Amino acid sequence: YTSSVTRLLGVYGCNIPEEIGALRSSRHDHIALAASIDGFFIHWGGSHFALDLLNKNIIDRIDCMNTNYCERWNWQSDPTMRMEDSGHIKGEKALEAMRDKGVRTETNFVGYPHQKEADMENRGANGGELRVAFANPWDVNYTYDKNTNTYLRVWNGVADTDRNNKERLAPKNIVVMFAKSEQITLDQNYTGKGLDDPWAEVEEIKKTGAESISGRYNNVQIGDPWYDEIGDGQAYYYMNGKEYRGSWKKDSSKLESKLFFYDENGKEIMFVPGQIWVEILEPGQNLKWTPGV
Repeated sequence: YTSSVTRLLGVYGCNIPEEIGALRSSRHDHIALAASIDGFFIHWGGSHFALDLLNKNIIDRIDCMNTNYCERWNWQSDPTMRMEDSGHIKGEKALEAMRDKGVRTETNFVGYPHQKEADMENRGANGGELRVAFANPWDVNYTYDKNTNTYLRVWNGVADTDRNNKERLAPKNIVVMFAKSEQITLDQNYTGKGLDDPWAEVEEIKKTGAESISGRYNNVQIGDPWYDEIGDGQAYYYMNGKEYRGSWKKDSSKLESKLFFYDENGKEIMFVPGQIWVEILEPGQNLKWTPGV
């Protein structure tokens, strides 16, 4: 929902982990983001709007609802896990699925430009704090560690760790995008705005009947080619212990268009080698960076 529950799209390139999860149902916004990096898309079901698009074979993918490549963790023996969060796939099974489908295993994505990591004396002070204020309990904090030049991630007040190796999640780069979001509802005139009609393939009972999905799923304005009027916005970057400002842009006329990140001078931002975490906030949601001392 807008201003509420968050969703995560994991991207793996050179380093594919032993297990990938939790796998959840797709949203249509995920498709445009996955296509922007020429990704092989793995999901476990999806919203009506997402599945209507995916069934048109617009991206190479597998749906774990209809395949034996995926598994579920034993959620019944873990009081901290829900069944919905137990779906996963082993890295080797993901590659096997690609081979079985005849999909190339090397991407054509050009990637993002990088720069050399800052020397110790040119990094920000240790202990800088970044707060990304999603609605509680999905709010996120990062603490900058100067020695490793990483940002230690805390989610809902708990140190975020990798299930595969139990290590702290600590990206080298963080991007925070601002993008408008609204619920997909029947009363919006999408075609009148020159957009696709998300309801074109939705059965009547799910439009106005007892199973109506009007207002149930949101649309984030990130430049997808179907329902978005906006394809740019503000962006903030965190690397080397410092904050930088700029903008993001995605060409909504092309599904596979790259999601660009620019600095204040309009040049493509240069990241440092290492993980990049991208957080998407809505205008009005709080973002706060407190430099270390």
